[in-house]
Amino acid sequence: MPRKVWSERYEGGSPEAEQRLFEGYARDILRVQLKYKKKTGSSVIERASHAKLLLGVANALLRVSPEIPEGFQVGHFQPGKDYAVTIRFSNASGACHPDSLRDLRGAAIRIRISDQQSQDLFVANYPTAHVRNAHQFIAFSKALSGSSILFIPRLVLHLGPFRALRTAANLLKATRRSVRSLALESYWSRGPILWGDAGPVRYLLRPAANAPAAPKPPSSQGEYLREEMAARLRQGDVAFDLYLQPFVSDWSTPIENFAASWKEKVSRPILVGTLTVEESERLAAEAEERLAATGSTDGRAEEILGSLEERVVAAEARAAEAEARVAAFQDELEGEGSSYRHRLGMTAAGRKLAAPAAVEVQDDPQLDLRVALAKSLRAPLRRASGLTLTLQGAIESSEGRAALRQLSSSLRRLDQVAADLSDVQRLVDGTVPISVRRTDLAALLATTIDEASNLEDRLVRLDAHEVTERVDPVRVRQIVEGMLDAAKERTRNGAAIVVRVREGEAGPVVTVEDDSRVPATIGPELTLAVRLAELLGTELTVDGSTYRLPLPKGEAPG
Repeated sequence: MPRKVWSERYEGGSPEAEQRLFEGYARDILRVQLKYKKKTGSSVIERASHAKLLLGVANALLRVSPEIPEGFQVGHFQPGKDYAVTIRFSNASGACHPDSLRDLRGAAIRIRISDQQSQDLFVANYPTAHVRNAHQFIAFSKALSGSSILFIPRLVLHLGPFRALRTAANLLKATRRSVRSLALESYWSRGPILWGDAGPVRYLLRPAANAPAAPKPPSSQGEYLREEMAARLRQGDVAFDLYLQPFVSDWSTPIENFAASWKEKVSRPILVGTLTVEESERLAAEAEERLAATGSTDGRAEEILGSLEERVVAAEARAAEAEARVAAFQDELEGEGSSYRHRLGMTAAGRKLAAPAAVEVQDDPQLDLRVALAKSLRAPLRRASGLTLTLQGAIESSEGRAALRQLSSSLRRLDQVAADLSDVQRLVDGTVPISVRRTDLAALLATTIDEASNLEDRLVRLDAHEVTERVDPVRVRQIVEGMLDAAKERTRNGAAIVVRVREGEAGPVVTVEDDSRVPATIGPELTLAVRLAELLGTELTVDGSTYRLPLPKGEAPG
């Protein structure tokens, strides 16, 4: 495939300037979320856009086309490959409105390449975005988050009269058509992405050619899109073809203007795969039907939540069984002193080591059993996670949503435990992958605290300066969760716990401090957190009643 000449323009003139601008945009979105929280009276912070979930599934399938052109065989997109996919269909508004109101519909798609790698795609059911770039999107979101009466004046204030009029006209044009079924819509990416040597592409989803028609939508029913999709899934699979539109020229396929259409007669769509929501997602559809049939979410939702809780309890029991086998494995490794420290040659004082060398792995029936248990544990966890996604769009009360968020957080932690059970050998010998990326540590800590499922009876406060650093956010979150768990275990109900992040001379420092007068210690419950800190090239320590995690500045350890 001949390569087209293309160029990327950085907002602000350089990658560093653009990064600073986007960090500001992230803060703006957080403020928009707070406005929606105040506007709706919710007790929790919701999404700034695409708040109303229409369907969430965790076991969809992407099959790469066996005939994918060679030029588009990039990374994991290889002929005939299959990947598990999580999909969230939603209305675009930042508030939950009836489906009969004018709105865009979108889908967030996560392709799971491996336990450590995924690819996210986002699409909406109109060929172009209503704004040209990120700056205009933030301005539009700010204007939309306030009073609807002042929407146009605020948009004019942020964008100027001409751009405000064009943006409003684009949105009206994009939402003027009624939607009969999510399964019959085509969905386009909002902008292009880089597709290896093939260059920039836009991607789109089209419904399968044999998709059954849908009835005319009712004029007033608030949940008809969810109900129609649930009924369709009970009858069979829902499939979409995935296409790519390659870059042709700056004039006909502009990269920096999201509001410009890439005409198909100029950039012919190339079929690269098929995305299928399988009929086996029956349980989620039945849950939605039961919720819709009640006319309210109180009774049936509680029944379904109870069923989910039973699944979580069963998963926790299986996790405990797996942990017992891991404990036996650790006892064999332990010899004299702590298993991790003995294996890695750490001193009794627990000083930081250089990167540990890999060790030869022997065949071990207990390891095989542990991996099998971990894999069997993850399937029901992901199933339950998919159901929580489905229920989030159906439960109206803030208390119910808060309970679902905590349940979802517990499922996420259990899923990570299962993944670490599979990887315990690599955790021990230091070869587990560390995925470092630029991370807003204050936002990461806020999310960790907000989604903590076991701190309701503690007064947890975040005292965070604006700190951004290259870290592995998943592992840092695990360590902080361990620190919070340890702080809870050593304090009484109603105790105060303060989480801080500060920029130190050698890098950021995260601390968790409680109000207990008894000095903290690093006990067995923090073994995993200690090991993860070592893999990040640092050391988890205590100072009085404070757990302290310094994070290295810059690149990944190794």
